Amino acid sequence: MLRLRARLGSFWSIILGLIYLLIVFFVGISYYMGAEDWDFASSFYMVVITLSTVGFMEVNQLSEQGRIFTAFMIMGGVGGFCLYCRCVCADHYRRTIANFVG
Repeated sequence: MLRLRARLGSFWSIILGLIYLLIVFFVGISYYMGAEDWDFASSFYMVVITLSTVGFMEVNQLSEQGRIFTAFMIMGGVGGFCLYCRCVCADHYRRTIANFVG
């Protein structure tokens, strides 16, 4: 694992961020399909509008547990997306400064 991290360099954080976001999507879709008994399209749409902070409306009525899960998914997903953006921007600025300095 350390060799892979060394070989990927600054892309390591970007890859981990993408993996994290895919896991959040998978867990969210799985929860809505399993616990709330929704179809795939409704579950996917709910995860997208929730994590994109659009919050258009609930696709279907949520149980109390579903609301609690959604609140934690918002915190984990939006927070993870912010960290991912930070990694991408930090990598860009690091390369820009390295090119400028020489």
